[in-house]
Amino acid sequence: MVWTAAVTLLESWEASSIASWAFSTAVTAAVGSVDLPVASCWAAVSAVAWVCWSESSAFVRAPAKPPLWLELPVVTGTACAPRFPIGEIEKSAPSEDRALIGSALTSLGIRARMFLATKLTADGFFGGGGEASFHRSLERLATQRIDLLQVHNLDGVDSLMPLLQKWKQAGSIRYLGVTTSRVSQHADIAAAMRRYPLDFIQVDYSIANRDAAASVLPLALERRVAVLVNLPLQRAALIGQAAERQLPDWAADIDVSSWSQFFLKYVVSHPAVTCAIPGSTKLAHLEDNQAAARGRMPDAAMRSRMEKFWDSMS
Repeated sequence: MVWTAAVTLLESWEASSIASWAFSTAVTAAVGSVDLPVASCWAAVSAVAWVCWSESSAFVRAPAKPPLWLELPVVTGTACAPRFPIGEIEKSAPSEDRALIGSALTSLGIRARMFLATKLTADGFFGGGGEASFHRSLERLATQRIDLLQVHNLDGVDSLMPLLQKWKQAGSIRYLGVTTSRVSQHADIAAAMRRYPLDFIQVDYSIANRDAAASVLPLALERRVAVLVNLPLQRAALIGQAAERQLPDWAADIDVSSWSQFFLKYVVSHPAVTCAIPGSTKLAHLEDNQAAARGRMPDAAMRSRMEKFWDSMS
């Protein structure tokens, strides 16, 4: 299998202080297929996606300067369908950043190649309600359609789902979903999968947090719901725990050369997982994370070996 990879867009400004806009990558892999199952259809999605969020302590504006897009190389392997980078604009992304993303995608003429995902809640995060929040996102992202709209942490899912279904039918969104980042909500997200015709879910899952594998992920496979994984590195806590240790020699058997790749390959090799969202604040980390989308992937036996090795370290 040749995996597809895309290096994300990187923004910078020429100013006395370099502006810091933190991007995170997400790696997606489907065992035995380059396509991702979405409900009753199939969509082809890039092996690397990105998430935008601002790092408040290091966020420096230089509004007089336009964004300088440094790179957008897209490396496509053989026998792959057309694939799209997934860009998830986090709830914490300021409105001006959404406008900047929309402007950049329009000026570069690449909106059609991007898979944009965002979230909403019943109150719209910043007030005004979920419907107003959605229309603001459309306006600021300079698009007539969001590829994936998710109810954040199941907040108002019962009241918002009829709206999402209406917008999907109208063509304003391609796919709809719900998210959680809490083990305590896993039963609730499973219930939502049974109650609603979801295309995507987003759930917390890592080598150190396997609760979703026992309940949520099997149901997603059964119902053909695509899965985005948040916290695959547990906000870099796993990297910190492993920092002073050596990778096992057998990690080379799955083309792993860093702990980040070890953790991400474990996550994306689960048959139910479509995409993992690690969170990168430095280009070097972003490139390292993307390497987890390439090379050999762990099979069931290797995944078990990885679990046992990690458990022995903990």
